Amino acid sequence: MVSQNTPNFLITLRHTTESIMKTDMNKEFLIDQMGETIFHRFADFMDQHDYEIADCLHSEWNVDGIDPEDGKYEFLFLADLTQV
Repeated sequence: MVSQNTPNFLITLRHTTESIMKTDMNKEFLIDQMGETIFHRFADFMDQHDYEIADCLHSEWNVDGIDPEDGKYEFLFLADLTQV
């Protein structure tokens, strides 16, 4: 869902998203942006003392308590199937 707080780089046209995901360098960029966005939202909820939502964000990003960028995890990129 797009809200007023959604960063511009997350609002893309379908053809732009598909072209961005074609290279490993762009995939790394997207992973970095996703991690930074989740981290900043996590920090916002911690500052607001909303620990339940902060914990949900932490659980969504971390796998078995490990930051996926620190471990041996692979991010999967799937084609946009919403129009199929």
